[in-house]
Amino acid sequence: MRHVFIVNPAAGKTQKAVDLIPRIEAYLAESGGEYEILTTEKPGDATRFARESCAAGTPIRLYAGGGDGTL
Repeated sequence: MRHVFIVNPAAGKTQKAVDLIPRIEAYLAESGGEYEILTTEKPGDATRFARESCAAGTPIRLYAGGGDGTL
């Protein structure tokens, strides 16, 4: 199963979502899982990333990090 992380780098006062990226990469590098980390730049990016990821037709698990707008 492919894991897709959608991260809003502008979320929050301390940008904690961005701080998670190295931890995500380290964990999945150890577990050997297939993953992709996508960072939003403007409104609508998260929705577009989710739709495009689902359109591939293969099993995926989506994760959203950062701000109510991302969810």
